[in-house]
Amino acid sequence: MDDLFLEVKRGHLVLNRWALLKLREFGVTPARFALMRALYERNFKWAQSELRMELGVARATISRMVRALVRLGWIERKVNAFDRRTLDCILTYEGRKIVASVMSALVWPKLIAKIVDAALTFGGDGADVEKERWAVGWLVRRIVFAFAIPRTLAESG
Repeated sequence: MDDLFLEVKRGHLVLNRWALLKLREFGVTPARFALMRALYERNFKWAQSELRMELGVARATISRMVRALVRLGWIERKVNAFDRRTLDCILTYEGRKIVASVMSALVWPKLIAKIVDAALTFGGDGADVEKERWAVGWLVRRIVFAFAIPRTLAESG
């Protein structure tokens, strides 16, 4: 295992633990919030298959997540009017209230962004926060792309 893998994993675990603690106040987990926020930002409705691709999870995982949120009354699942094979996920009023409360407490006032910016400028070297944010995002996207290609292509090249 490459050392960078371990650092990325450590970063993911630390961020997820922080998010778990913050989101616990709202009664939601990071994974559930990510799904509900995606719906919120798409006018409260999205095809389950497209939502799965957006979140980067397996079919079984999205099905399990959606069923749990349906049981909680935070989303509804309906057959798409144009393609009967497709299920649409719709954020309920209760789900919208949860997302809006998290967004108004953590996202819109840029509470999380301020913590990230402080981490990116740690050490006081006068780093340009926007450039740092862009560089981190670009690095992560490159790593995701490199490991998202089919394994046979990666091994041959």
